[in-house]
Amino acid sequence: MRTRWFLAAIGLLALAPLAALLLALERAPRVERPVVITPDQVERAKRIVDTHRYRVRPGMIGVVNVLPDDADAAANYLARRFAQGSAGVTLGEGKVDLQLSVPVLGHPPPAYLNIGATLVQTLGLPRLDSLRVGRLPVPTALVDLFAPTLLRWLGRDA
Repeated sequence: MRTRWFLAAIGLLALAPLAALLLALERAPRVERPVVITPDQVERAKRIVDTHRYRVRPGMIGVVNVLPDDADAAANYLARRFAQGSAGVTLGEGKVDLQLSVPVLGHPPPAYLNIGATLVQTLGLPRLDSLRVGRLPVPTALVDLFAPTLLRWLGRDA
């Protein structure tokens, strides 16, 4: 009898990653929009780069003030350019909401990875407050556990 319960528990543990994958992938993108960048936004981006090019060295943290529409357009452009997806950014008082939809599994994509995240302002770097991958909410404790690894993967120290 104990062997059956043990085997059933092992079976459920083996199916957990598959269930998480099924919850993470969705049939439609939550964000789907064209990339629209105005000449004024390009000019503002050039000014930001020119202004901070020599002030911030590798390993330093720099602060840049951007307009909400510019941040939203830049995120959508980067999502399209590097992942063939779409993104949206909403800046709020002390927080930022990010939405990203990326096609996966071929062309035309039968599935999308939809990611929603909220970052909150701190005295240092922003902190990830919430994360949702598809229909799967990611517990904050799990995010906090893997954040240093993700930051190292992105090429920064945690």
